[in-house]
Amino acid sequence: MSEFELSQDSSDSQNGSAATMEEFLNQEEASNKRLAHGDIIDGVVVRVDPDEVLVDVGSKSEGVISSRELGTREAGTPDLHSGDRIKVFVLQPENEDGNVVLSLRRARAE
Repeated sequence: MSEFELSQDSSDSQNGSAATMEEFLNQEEASNKRLAHGDIIDGVVVRVDPDEVLVDVGSKSEGVISSRELGTREAGTPDLHSGDRIKVFVLQPENEDGNVVLSLRRARAE
């Protein structure tokens, strides 16, 4: 293989890497969209604890629905399970723990 062919191959792979890196950065930027109070977003229930529900909202941090927000099951609050897809309302983009504070009731009322 000649020096020109090696140089050409190297240049092609660098262009491919640059395009791939640009695509990756664009995807990363889209997934890091800043959440704001009042946004209604889709999420996936990650974990249900007695005091909170952890929700994957597609950003770097996870969202939290407090037990106060859920109320009691007798009052018509849905029974949530890990893996459930839900719509949630953003109450606070980030709390002191770095989590997004979410409301299930407000999302359903909107």
